[in-house]
Amino acid sequence: MKIVHLLLASIAASALLATYACSADPPSSLGATTGHGDGGGGSGDGATGPMLSAIEQFRALQPELVATCGGTNGVCHVSGALDNAGKWLAPPDPYVSAKAWRGIVPDDNILEHSIVLTQIAHTGPSLASSPALYAKVREWIAAEINGAVLSGSDAFAVHAGYNVVDISKAAAGADGAKLRFTAAFGNDVLTLTGINIAAPSARGLSMTTPFFVVLPASGPVISDTNNGFIGDLEVPVGENRDVFGGSLVFLKFATTTKLQIVFQAIASTDPPLDAGATTGGCKSVATFTSSAVPAFKLDLGGGQTCLGCHGGGNDVAVNAMDLTAVGTDDARACAQALNYVNTTDEPKSQIIQIPTGGPGGNTNHAIQNAPDAFTQGILGWIRNE
Repeated sequence: MKIVHLLLASIAASALLATYACSADPPSSLGATTGHGDGGGGSGDGATGPMLSAIEQFRALQPELVATCGGTNGVCHVSGALDNAGKWLAPPDPYVSAKAWRGIVPDDNILEHSIVLTQIAHTGPSLASSPALYAKVREWIAAEINGAVLSGSDAFAVHAGYNVVDISKAAAGADGAKLRFTAAFGNDVLTLTGINIAAPSARGLSMTTPFFVVLPASGPVISDTNNGFIGDLEVPVGENRDVFGGSLVFLKFATTTKLQIVFQAIASTDPPLDAGATTGGCKSVATFTSSAVPAFKLDLGGGQTCLGCHGGGNDVAVNAMDLTAVGTDDARACAQALNYVNTTDEPKSQIIQIPTGGPGGNTNHAIQNAPDAFTQGILGWIRNE
């Protein structure tokens, strides 16, 4: 577990999830992530009349915004005197404070993900309760956004145990790419461990600064790179890699809240020219066919088989591990299954732990008691990988 990322995620989540309520904690001193415009852009929102720079737009709305969100004598979001409220309009310059506050200008460049636009009524009113001011703040934030909307996955629910998320839409040519992690909930805290990304069976992935956008059922969206990992990551064709430290903690996280993973940049990559036919795939397709495939066809109880779901009978299962090519293209199916293999400790492979109810499995999986014949059949294959 990479402690620095845990600290960043914890501080970001605790500071941002309640930042606009008058009971909110102030942001940490880690420094804000802006990465947006320098205040010189136009309105960017179809406004009529003279084009104002972003800072000019803010100055025009500043008195009303401070009066509405700052509270009487500025006790709320100006001084933070009331219940230690987040000081995102702090002196000496409310513009500097607001622009620097993480999540006001959303890091995924989606205007509707601004934490101040999505805030609901709390100790103070929501911004949406003042439609004219809301429109002006929205126009200002649009002017601050610099760059195209970042690529990422669809929003997804998180369940306790093992999770697999399709991230194919994040990049052209990334069909089959997956985000995988184990989730645990406790006392409004979400802990993700074992975060890794699996590349497609025929292409690699190259990415920069993956981070999670927090999407509650109701309340402020958090789009901030501190809820992720800074830097570059390469995932070779058909392989998987831990996402840096592989662990994150989110505080004040409701079970109804969804996540979305986005990337400052992501692209699929071609395999090396000298990679050969087996790059990114299995070393032993023959034992996959002779040993693993029969295990996938075993009756695991009530007529249920691995292929019955992962072979096309259940869309969720196929999204997690695609075995639809079994019997027609076993090399492709093997490459998909290989993403769930631990080649350094074969019995601890997810492909065994999940259907047998092992400690590294997924308690939500339909099968939890696959027989030893299944385990031995899978081991007969992966010991040759």
